[in-house]
Amino acid sequence: MKIPCPFCSENIVYDPAIAGKTIDCPNRGRALTMPAVGQLSQEYREEYRAEQEKTRKKAEAQQKKLEEQRRRDEERAERERQRWAEREQARQEQSQRDAEAAAWKSKVTQAAWEVSEDGVVEGSYPTLNAMAGFYRMLAVLVAMLGALCIILALVVGMQQSPALAVVAAAITIAWVGFTIFLLLLASESIKLMVNAANDMRVAKALLKRIAYPPENAVQ
Repeated sequence: MKIPCPFCSENIVYDPAIAGKTIDCPNRGRALTMPAVGQLSQEYREEYRAEQEKTRKKAEAQQKKLEEQRRRDEERAERERQRWAEREQARQEQSQRDAEAAAWKSKVTQAAWEVSEDGVVEGSYPTLNAMAGFYRMLAVLVAMLGALCIILALVVGMQQSPALAVVAAAITIAWVGFTIFLLLLASESIKLMVNAANDMRVAKALLKRIAYPPENAVQ
């Protein structure tokens, strides 16, 4: 804001901070006193208040802008902290999963290599093995009973009717042989199934060894 000099009517910059102090006229160099705001004319007082209001609003706008910028900076910093915390949590979770996977792999590798092929099938399927043995024993018992029946049929039949005795002995032999064949077939079938199952268990163990080699073999 500028006011007219009382001596030369040229405009000089008005500064209320030096109101009441003597300054020199910039054009003629004469001493003049800077008037206070209350000493200005109505027109200049209104202009001064308008400029003051404009300056105040500008300062408020600048302050608001600074506060908004500071708020955005704080929000951005908070988002960065949250992203960092999420990344850190994800990293820790991944590390935990990796550790669990490594422990599980080590356990599986140890289990795959600490048992031999014979150990894999040792003591497997005891019920089926017992059934196969039972059928073999039953076949032996049937053979013994059949032999006894044949001997009795021949001894008794020879005294009465030799031809009938021979026929009875032949029928007994056929029945005993067929029964023994069925019992041995059942026993061998069970043994075959047990062997096939054991082969599958051994193959599974070997596949585990291929999939999970020892640590020193990997290095």
